[in-house]
Amino acid sequence: MVKPTATEHNLTPFADGHRAPLEEAAKQYLEDRSWMKLMGYGQERARALGITTEEDIDRLIAESRSEQRARIVLDNEALRSVRSSDCI
Repeated sequence: MVKPTATEHNLTPFADGHRAPLEEAAKQYLEDRSWMKLMGYGQERARALGITTEEDIDRLIAESRSEQRARIVLDNEALRSVRSSDCI
């Protein structure tokens, strides 16, 4: 992964025989860049969803959990209904 990325940026991946330090620096750069992309994505999603505070996050988590519990209850009721109709 280091060599193709270095080539994309017109860099020599292991100049002057200093493979280990350059490789480590390149790995760190790629990791940092990956985190920055992820944080950017998170910021875009938050903006699209109107999330501006930690309270918004807490509220959305509570809503999601409530909806999930409601689906489980409905699924269980549907299963009971099917099972009871099988007994007739």
